[in-house]
Amino acid sequence: MAAKMHWDYRAKNFEEFPNNQKWFATGEALANLEHLRAIGKADYEFKDGVAYYKIKK
Repeated sequence: MAAKMHWDYRAKNFEEFPNNQKWFATGEALANLEHLRAIGKADYEFKDGVAYYKIKK
């Protein structure tokens, strides 16, 4: 998810981010997804240990 978001950081792509920036970006993406879930606009399900989020219609 974090790799698909737009970030204001000087790197060609997410893979070129320094590891600490990847950590923060992933945390920010997860916080946004959890906020959407908390206000009832998203949901998730676990499959094989992976959480899959989806927007509610």
